[in-house]
Amino acid sequence: MSDNLMIASSKLVSAPIFFGNNSTKHLTVQSISDKEADFDELFQGSIEPVEIINGVSTLIFNIKCKNDIEIEIHGLPSNRIELLFCLEGNIAFSNGHGKEKKAVGFRQNVVVKRNKNSDSIIHVAKDVELQMSYSFLDGEELGAGNLNIASLSALFKEVTENVAVGSIYYHFGRVCGRTADFARSVFDLEVIGTKHQIYQRAAIMNVLASQLEREYTDTIESDLNAPISRYELDKVIATMTFIEDNLSENLQIDRLNRVSGLSPSKLQAGFRYLYDKSVANYITNARIEKAAELLQNTDMNISETVYEVGLSSRSYFSKKFLIRYGISPSMLKKKYATQPSLA
Repeated sequence: MSDNLMIASSKLVSAPIFFGNNSTKHLTVQSISDKEADFDELFQGSIEPVEIINGVSTLIFNIKCKNDIEIEIHGLPSNRIELLFCLEGNIAFSNGHGKEKKAVGFRQNVVVKRNKNSDSIIHVAKDVELQMSYSFLDGEELGAGNLNIASLSALFKEVTENVAVGSIYYHFGRVCGRTADFARSVFDLEVIGTKHQIYQRAAIMNVLASQLEREYTDTIESDLNAPISRYELDKVIATMTFIEDNLSENLQIDRLNRVSGLSPSKLQAGFRYLYDKSVANYITNARIEKAAELLQNTDMNISETVYEVGLSSRSYFSKKFLIRYGISPSMLKKKYATQPSLA
């Protein structure tokens, strides 16, 4: 969303958002502080609308808030599915002003199915750096376009068949590492042409499919099949956050056991259950991803980057980096040496 689309007045900033010829919505951003605020005082970054196909649209949030704000999307259909996923940061979600706010956590899978007219409001706190995909499936528009998407329309009916008219169903699920991998592809991609637009839409569809799949399995399995208790799963999530915040440090399993208060077997079981990875693989992936960010956005050379992310072998790093991104660290560094940052 570009600045010149915004109409600012007092504490309210408003703009139309266009998903396609038949899918125009309206978005307002409001400061909830007492002072008046212009656009530049509310947040920096972008909110990008993407229409995948008729009836499937996504808002890609990549913002940092300068004030506590509320973001309201108008013009949404009454019969819809909303899928929210915060790759970075967290929000609260409500069905209107003055309604109960429900917390949406970091990398938590959230699916909302509704069959009534109601608003959707996103609440973001000051200083939160938010990377979030917020998608809408419109039951009325699905299948109305030129594409043959009857199967998607059938899927919509299947997943909403138990949502009575005038009601709303919420699924606030587990942290989902697989969805995070797909979402990361959305935010890492530089969209500069038709080919990249296709990649972007495919990545978003992967996010949506993994969210619906996880919601289905969570509903069927609940936590009865979890290898450890909900309390212990929360400890695993806290350990994951510790890892992300301390990648340059020694992250041997015995230290993580002490941090988490869990036995090695429970910690491994929790990581495999939540993130589909062993603890070691999770740490390696996190370090490689952090390294890619540093190579793109800082003047660090490869050796400095390897040290900064807690690795000791440059050859091991290069091998893992090539597997993860399909390009060597030196080629990535060269590619972005003369280009603006993607951050």
